[in-house]
Amino acid sequence: MGTGLFEFIAQGCQSLAATAAPSITAMGVHIVLALATRVFEAARRLFLVVSVPYQNLADQWVEEARNFGMDAIPCYAGTQRWKADLEQYVHLFEMKAIPFVCAVVVNRTLQGTEFQSCLSRIDGNSLMFVGDECHHHRTSRLNTALPLHAAYRLGLSATPDPYYEIPGSSDPLTDYYGQVCYRYDLKRALDDGILTPYDYFVELVDMTSPEAEEYEEISQQISRLAVIGGGDTDESDDPRVKTLLFRRSRLIGAAANKLVVLSDLLKEQQPEPLTLFYCGDGSVEEQATGEILRQVEAVSSTLYGHGWKTSLFTADESREMRQRILDNFKIGQIDAMVAIRCLDEGIDVPACRTAYLLASSRNPRQFIQRRGRILRKSPGKERAVIYDLIVHLPENTCSKVEYERKLFAGELKRVAEFARLSRNPDYSYRKIEPLLKKFDLEHHFV
Repeated sequence: MGTGLFEFIAQGCQSLAATAAPSITAMGVHIVLALATRVFEAARRLFLVVSVPYQNLADQWVEEARNFGMDAIPCYAGTQRWKADLEQYVHLFEMKAIPFVCAVVVNRTLQGTEFQSCLSRIDGNSLMFVGDECHHHRTSRLNTALPLHAAYRLGLSATPDPYYEIPGSSDPLTDYYGQVCYRYDLKRALDDGILTPYDYFVELVDMTSPEAEEYEEISQQISRLAVIGGGDTDESDDPRVKTLLFRRSRLIGAAANKLVVLSDLLKEQQPEPLTLFYCGDGSVEEQATGEILRQVEAVSSTLYGHGWKTSLFTADESREMRQRILDNFKIGQIDAMVAIRCLDEGIDVPACRTAYLLASSRNPRQFIQRRGRILRKSPGKERAVIYDLIVHLPENTCSKVEYERKLFAGELKRVAEFARLSRNPDYSYRKIEPLLKKFDLEHHFV
């Protein structure tokens, strides 16, 4: 079988629940478990370890494994829950008393000494290691926890390609798993009816004059450091550059006029259940009171003013509270969830029909995951709708056109990707056509 990466670009959806059609992740899980069954039938001996980033995703693997006759050991939610069972099954496997074992582990537990001790005792020739959402394994801490002695390795990811590629350096993900061996992209998933067709609406947001001045000032500082460093600032290891890039990203994400544009959009429609609002982690000035609020709070306040029932979904809520929020969202007790990053991976909301992107990272991993999450199939869901608020510098607010162009070009990567497979690509083109022509970027919109 060898090694390899399974790329599920249309993924971003972790649900294994029954839907109108199987989700991309469900397909991946089914394929992997079926593949493991075939490997076991050929080798007559197999220890399967599946590593995942989140507990709810681990629960789904354990549940699905039962459909294949596998009683998986859940290695998470406290050492006392799994350590004794895992040690016993490892011992029985070592003694050849049993021919097959399956363990599902979350990444945090994978790094721990207790799990690593058990993992090291498994005969590598009989060890199959599967990394779900394996792009997490690119980090140094997780990468060093991967079992180098595993004969069979398989990675699944919606976004296996690195955000930045540094010339001359290797990719730890492909160093471990090997090259991508199978791709199932978004176009095919839409054509196959696995994901929901979607409409995509771009909304332009002008920076305010103070924001434009700050943006230019930060960009000038970055440019000066780039000259000193002699390289691409986006790939710089200089902590000063990283700090400035973070400040600029937060400024873009929390642009004040996004609330104005959002309010105008909400005036045109009634509160709509099953809607997500993705926000940044910056702060904005609340229009009515002048109070400085986190963007998630300001958006929630704006929604409340338009008659929406909402709930925040952030890292501040406990796991139990998040589950209650999700349950209320699914049954219509609340119309919308206002989130920062907690809904990017590992949360099951296939019924969601509409999403507003008020802040998005330029990292493709985030916006691919978010789009895939909105497009999951659900009974009665015939289409999805995505509103994307993109920031640009208005005329005569910046002394250098190169700063205007770079800001728009950065946002354009996401817009072009989203518009390309939407049901209404012409809408996005018409919306941004003047800027495409101004900056000679029409060739980027195909």
